[in-house]
Amino acid sequence: MILSKYITTHSNNHAAGRFVLGNSVNRGQRRKRSRRFNLIPVDSNHKPPSLRDLVYYENSPNYCERDNSIGFKGTRGRECNATSIGVDGCDLMCCDRGYRSVSYMAQERCNCIFHWCCKVTCDICTKTKIRYMCL
Repeated sequence: MILSKYITTHSNNHAAGRFVLGNSVNRGQRRKRSRRFNLIPVDSNHKPPSLRDLVYYENSPNYCERDNSIGFKGTRGRECNATSIGVDGCDLMCCDRGYRSVSYMAQERCNCIFHWCCKVTCDICTKTKIRYMCL
């Protein structure tokens, strides 16, 4: 769950310490108080949420496990990105259960050449790729 990855620096964190809320410090200057909150990740390896990320303040259902009442299959077996520190990364998506790597052969177009005018020819290459999946 994303919420458990953030802490709060705001004094009245009534969400059981899920994430830190805080405003910029006013160093003796008269400024209008900002209403934006600074969210700080609990784990410094995770990126802080951007303005485009959706962050919930209230508890959400446990999406790590299967929930047949809402038709959610959980994250077991879901493909993840082992090198990402974002929400698609295996660390967050797999809910600390770990992940496995599976190698597979994929055919791709390669050595493509553009011929004047209006034709592209490519070879078909076989590459070994690795897919990461949540346990």
